[in-house]
Amino acid sequence: MTEEFLLLNPGPVPVTDRVRRAMDEPMISHRSAEFEAIYERAQDALEYVFRESTLGRRFARIADRHAQCTRVEVQWGESFDLGVVANAITDETDVVTMVHNETSTGLLNPVAGVGAIADEHDARFVVDGVTSIGGDVFCIDDWHVDIAITDAQKALAAPPGTSAMYVTEGVESAIGGDDAPFYEDLDWHLRKAESNQTPFTSAVPLFRALAVAAESIVDEGLPDRIRRHRRQSTAFRAGFTGMGLELFPTAADATVYSNTLTAVELPEVVRADPDAFFDAVAERNVSISGGQAHLGGEIFRVSNMGQFADEQILRGIRTVGDAMVDAGADVDPEAGLDAARDVLELQRR
Repeated sequence: MTEEFLLLNPGPVPVTDRVRRAMDEPMISHRSAEFEAIYERAQDALEYVFRESTLGRRFARIADRHAQCTRVEVQWGESFDLGVVANAITDETDVVTMVHNETSTGLLNPVAGVGAIADEHDARFVVDGVTSIGGDVFCIDDWHVDIAITDAQKALAAPPGTSAMYVTEGVESAIGGDDAPFYEDLDWHLRKAESNQTPFTSAVPLFRALAVAAESIVDEGLPDRIRRHRRQSTAFRAGFTGMGLELFPTAADATVYSNTLTAVELPEVVRADPDAFFDAVAERNVSISGGQAHLGGEIFRVSNMGQFADEQILRGIRTVGDAMVDAGADVDPEAGLDAARDVLELQRR
């Protein structure tokens, strides 16, 4: 019998039955009291997620369109040198942007250190927390974050189509709405949010789903949710390395491994025909991701964002191991499963 489809891509991630059902409810006006109640639920739950959690080159491309931009870059999979960052930020710097959890490589970048440097120079600090907020620690105040951004389809485990932004107190005055593109007038969005509304017609079913997904995080409790993500990502790493594979990124100094996604090198024999491996995974009714850009055919990536059971993590490891064998790699799937089980059992205590 074919096992149920298992989506392990780093976004969009699986959504629960409750979230799916929320989108099936009858349509209502986006200017009604009913919608305002939905928006308020989502906003209240997201406030908890942002406060209690205590896109790399894309940010730079956006900045290049509107300002003079200084980039601090490292090779994909390598760690940031905070000394280099400190040299790049000066008293003339207005805004510093950074990705917290790098989806392409599986590294958790040193936002705390960069935030301290930005604060020393009175620069605004904007952080992309798309694959961390809702699944890992994110300290807005302690890290001197002024604006935090996330998307629904990642660690919040809601359908794609909505985003959320947290703007800290006192930052609103620095936002120039009149200078922004019409649909990106953040000042207008913030004013409408005060009355639980949006400036334009809202995607009502998606807001319903977002409210349910965010409330599920509140119900689970963010500390427990973060511990679950950390335990399962550790199990992924132990399982893959235990069967004989190598992790792609190098975590050094203040940079550590991601707790929501894992990037693994494809063995040389698999790189010769990576489609054979990915096809073998798909044949087992599992979906994983390859590498982006120049990493295509070099790595694979799996996610544990959302509401995965431990058995699904183990199934992902078993699937990868068996597909590797099918593709000609010399790995030991059972050894990988044993290593992952040990982690899951030990950290469950």
